Amino acid sequence: MNSDNEDCNFDIIESERPDSPPILPQLFNESDSSDEITFPANDLLILSRCVTAFSWSVPVEPDLSLEKVLLACNALAESGNYDKCPYFKQFLEDVALNVFDKLLCDKVGQNWEDIINHYIFGHCLLTVRIFALLAGWDNVDIFRVVEPMFNPESK
Repeated sequence: MNSDNEDCNFDIIESERPDSPPILPQLFNESDSSDEITFPANDLLILSRCVTAFSWSVPVEPDLSLEKVLLACNALAESGNYDKCPYFKQFLEDVALNVFDKLLCDKVGQNWEDIINHYIFGHCLLTVRIFALLAGWDNVDIFRVVEPMFNPESK
């Protein structure tokens, strides 16, 4: 070990990290997986309309449409019942790609406050979790969705 590094105080670095994205604790505090998963279809519709509007927006704050849909998709992917839910497929094939393309690749993202970027980061983590849960399944749509997250050109 380099003697210059021996005096580093890693406790300071640890204490300066932001809290985990607020949606992650909700994901792991969900009720038993044996319960039937109700997909928030109305939130999916709201999300679809918001992201395709001329003056687009994405509801990224906690307890809004994107979070609700991502939590439901995570629950469905974890239970293995995602292929029985048409809303899951609609989200991955149509809505999610537009959502993350706009959130991560649009120039307007450079002007957002840190808290908004923090929420977006949490949503990306939820999406990567879906990707990990579906890794053993033949689901090409999830690759398209996570691409902007790993694109160095993303804002």
